[in-house]
Amino acid sequence: MTEWIDPRYSDVVAELRAWQGEPDRRGPQPVRGFIVPEPDED
Repeated sequence: MTEWIDPRYSDVVAELRAWQGEPDRRGPQPVRGFIVPEPDED
């Protein structure tokens, strides 16, 4: 199982998928046009 997303944002993706009317049954997948915010650690 290769998860592309940070666990902190898994709930955000779940909400996005629900908002798009797409049940999250195929596992985490990149959402087109959705950029995952990254911690400011530069």
